Formats: sequence, structure tokens, C-alpha cells
Amino acid sequence: MQADIEILFKEYDTLRNEIVVRTSSGYQMLTVGAVVIAALLTWLSSHSARHPMFLGTVTFVVAAFVIAFLVTRRDINAAAKHISRIESDINIRAGKTLLTWETKHGGAAKGWFRLRG
Repeated sequence: MQADIEILFKEYDTLRNEIVVRTSSGYQMLTVGAVVIAALLTWLSSHSARHPMFLGTVTFVVAAFVIAFLVTRRDINAAAKHISRIESDINIRAGKTLLTWETKHGGAAKGWFRLRG
């Protein structure tokens, strides 16, 4: 029984780390996006907005960042959901409430942009 809980804790730690890494990657993508937008605006200041390269580049950049955001968010939500199940499993096996973060307080439980009591 104790060995099972230890294995679940290792999976829990691994998934928590995965969420932290993916969140960090999301912030890095925002930074790169800001730099790309600044570069496009700088380029636009010396060229016409009707230039064929401008519209194609903007469309590609926006699409790439939207897709990357959606994939990252999907993966974080999947990990958070699994962590929630692991928390419940560990709590049941331990016979007391040891873990509550993802079940009660995490972004997947409270919502990404709104805080629920």
C-alpha cells in the first residue's frame, strides 16, 4: 500500500513539473510573440501594409501562436485533470486528505480567468 502511494506521488510530482514547464514555455511564447509583433510593426513603418509579404506573415504568425497556445493549454488541462484523479486516489489510499491543490485550488478547478470562492 505504501509503495503504491509512493509511485503515485512520483507521478504527481512529474505531472506538476510538466505543468510548470509548459506554463513557463507559454510565457516564453508570449515574449517571442511580442518581439515578432514589434519587428513586424517596425517593418511596416518602412513598407506598405498592402505589401503581399505583410499579410501572409501576419496571418502565419498569428495562426502559429494561436495553435501553440491551444496545444499548450490542452496539455496543461489534461495533466491537471490527471493530477486531480491522483490526488483523490492518494487521499483514498491514505485514509485522509493529504492533497487538495489541483482538486480545489488549481487553474483547472477554479477556471483560467476567474476566481471561484
